[in-house]
Amino acid sequence: MVRLGSVKWYWAALFFGVGVSWSPPGLASLPSQPIIDRCLALQVKIDQLQQRRRAGGSVQQMDRWLRQRHQYRDQQFELECARYKRWLTPMGKPQ
Repeated sequence: MVRLGSVKWYWAALFFGVGVSWSPPGLASLPSQPIIDRCLALQVKIDQLQQRRRAGGSVQQMDRWLRQRHQYRDQQFELECARYKRWLTPMGKPQ
């Protein structure tokens, strides 16, 4: 059973900011634009390297492109780009 006093404290804390921070739903999870731009640029580079590898080349080129792709993938992981996937999908391209 909830006491009325605790409910009043909760609402007072919610509206007056006593120990509780409030933001509209979804607003706190919006990423900054530079992060989205960087993640999108990394994805474009990864896609370009993948297309080069599919087209073929010498063993040294293929190995270098694979290492570069892994470096870009690691940078994406460090930036937590998977968290912003819905903002990274270009218009008209299925997820």
